[in-house]
Amino acid sequence: AYQENEEIEQGHVWVRKGRSSCEQYPGRFRGKLINGEAQFILLNRLNKIMGGFTCKVGLNEEAIVFTIKNIDEKIPNLCFPPPIENEKLVLPIGIGKLMSKPFSGANFLPMIATLNMRFFGGLNKKNGYVAIFENGFEDAGAMGVKMSVTPVWQKSLGKYAASRSIRYSFTSNGYVGIAKTFRAWFIQQGLFKSLREKIKETPQLASLVGGKLISVVAAWPARRKEMDEEHLQPQKANEQLTGKVNKVLSFSEMENLIADCKKAGLKNGVFCIRGWIRGGYDYSHPDVWPPEKDCGTAEELKKVCASPAPFTVVLHDNYQDIYEHNPSFPKGVIFNKKGSNMLGGYWASGQAYIVSSKQSIKNSKANWEKIKFLNPPGFYVDTITTVQLYESYTPGNTQSRSQDLQQKIQLMQLYKNRKQILGSEDGADIGIKYQDWGENRHERTEGETIPLWTLVFHDAIFDTCYLEIPIDESANNEAALSHLLWGHNIMFWADDAAKMKAQPAAIAHTQFVDDWHRQIALEEMTDHQFLTEDASVEKTSFANGKSITVNFSKEIKVVDGTTYQPASYTIFKKI
Repeated sequence: AYQENEEIEQGHVWVRKGRSSCEQYPGRFRGKLINGEAQFILLNRLNKIMGGFTCKVGLNEEAIVFTIKNIDEKIPNLCFPPPIENEKLVLPIGIGKLMSKPFSGANFLPMIATLNMRFFGGLNKKNGYVAIFENGFEDAGAMGVKMSVTPVWQKSLGKYAASRSIRYSFTSNGYVGIAKTFRAWFIQQGLFKSLREKIKETPQLASLVGGKLISVVAAWPARRKEMDEEHLQPQKANEQLTGKVNKVLSFSEMENLIADCKKAGLKNGVFCIRGWIRGGYDYSHPDVWPPEKDCGTAEELKKVCASPAPFTVVLHDNYQDIYEHNPSFPKGVIFNKKGSNMLGGYWASGQAYIVSSKQSIKNSKANWEKIKFLNPPGFYVDTITTVQLYESYTPGNTQSRSQDLQQKIQLMQLYKNRKQILGSEDGADIGIKYQDWGENRHERTEGETIPLWTLVFHDAIFDTCYLEIPIDESANNEAALSHLLWGHNIMFWADDAAKMKAQPAAIAHTQFVDDWHRQIALEEMTDHQFLTEDASVEKTSFANGKSITVNFSKEIKVVDGTTYQPASYTIFKKI
């Protein structure tokens, strides 16, 4: 199994996935059995001993479980057990990936940020295996090389956990069997909560049953000279920077937008207001109060938040990023191993830094004492379920990845304790008990994209996509057809005046997607099939007996005597 010469994670907000042959060596293992456990040593290319570890292999029902202990800390990361030979790889990346071509070079696949479910798998025809990370997944990932995937075990705060385990199960039902094997294990662990249960606890979530997510930006931060300089963007001659926020939509105008969407045929949905905070989108995290004054008063925002069913208005927030121009900075900022503040992304408000999840909980609680005046029925809290878990080396206040995980769960639990609905970016299995919807980047590549995520979680979380559905062409474009196939809600994103104006027309244009979603919104997805050799015709089936077949091609397709028109869909009901 290919090994890394140094620790893979170097304290960056996004771990580097592409690895170099200069960083790796083909690790070989030698071992002997002592009292039922294998004592292994790891050898490098020159047969130098890199370190040792213990592995116990046992049967658990119909699974093989590898329990790994006593890893020598001289080993920077351990890739073990070695990969299984297979024709195709099955990876929980995006909505799901079926790989039949080799990786280009070596690739590290971090948990959550890339592998959104804690497994990987492989197939030889319909026979396959699924490797489920059990104990220690917080400090794990995978290494993809050629047509192989190997578990990667990492240290946290410089030490290996006492033990960790990975479970290999087997199926003869292809990638659907892999997804359903993981689903059964996940439910057995008590990690699953259905949408029906969630709606019972927070009835406002029913707004997304056959509903749309309308995400709007109320205001952008003022453009600042130092940001132009840091982007190497020259200032135009005689250009005056006003220092004023760029208001897109006032809170009172938000009420008008909801009314216009309703007139256009929107029967129900969730409206997410971004940029409502002091200074506009992203500007004032974590010190967000009061609402941006150019958009209106707190009382006006409170009125919008009280929009009656079947429409629900939620607020955007973020408890990972902090900006140096805000009063709280640098409280709680993560230190990397070198003692430097961890840099986040460079966003609309400039350079962000990353806050520990322990501090995130404190910030969220403090903000709620002010925000609760608005009585919002829900929140979209950015980034919780889209980034890998973080270590922090802050003196006297360190954070392991395991602690980060537990504290992220506590952060999500705050919103559920207040009976609010909760969305976050993308989606990972760590959020399934708490997260009600995800705004993801699911895209379709013919013959490669498979709906692993929805085969496991369709009845546990609402999914929306950033895919744009053009208004000036046939409604049955690939983006709309993908939503139908996967059983997704439509999300519209509006961050300027033109997009705001286009919302009602977009609503009317895509009502057929809502109508289908209303039929299967709370159902388990039970099957997915490619019906043609070129993978242009796909079918998904749901627990209530309904299924949909989509022809993505520009040609007529005939399958088992049924004709499918180009760029079309057909709904079936089991009799």
